[in-house]
Amino acid sequence: MKKAALLVLIFALTGCVKPPTTRDKVIQAIQEYVKSKYNDPASYQNIEYSPIDSMRAYPYEVAQQIIELEKQIVLEHRKDSVISSIYDIEPGVTEAEKKEEKQKVITNNLERVDKLASLKATPQITYYLIVDKNRTKNKFGALEVITVKYILDNTFKVMESTYEGN
Repeated sequence: MKKAALLVLIFALTGCVKPPTTRDKVIQAIQEYVKSKYNDPASYQNIEYSPIDSMRAYPYEVAQQIIELEKQIVLEHRKDSVISSIYDIEPGVTEAEKKEEKQKVITNNLERVDKLASLKATPQITYYLIVDKNRTKNKFGALEVITVKYILDNTFKVMESTYEGN
C-alpha cells in the first residue's frame, strides 16, 4: 500500500512538470549572466522583471552589412548622376567612354543589389528585451538599486545589457 501511494505521488509530481516558458529561459539566462558579470553575484536580489518584449530582425552582422550596402547603392546612384552631368558638359569625353563608364556603374550596382537581395533572404531571428530592477552590491560594497535592460538573442544569450542606477 505504501509503495502504491509512493508511486502515485511520484507520478503526480513528475506528470505536472511543465516545460520552461520563454520567460523562464530569459530569466535563467539573466541569472547566469549575473553570476558571471556582477561584482558580487551573491548580493543580487531581483525586485521586479518587466514583461518580455520581442522583435524579429536580422542577425546583427547581417543587419550591418545590409545597412552598408544600402548606403553604397545610394552613393553609387549619386555618383552616376554626377558623372552623367559632368560628361554632358565635358567636351573631350567620347560617347564610347561615356557608355563604358555607365556600364561599370550599372555592373557595380547590380552586384550590390544582388548581394543585398541575398542578405535580405537571411532568416530573421527573435530578440527579447526585458528590464530587471534589482538590488546588488556595487564595487565598493554598498547595496544599491539598479535597473538593467537586457537584449537576448533567440538562443537566450545576453547580447547587450545597459544599466542605470536609481
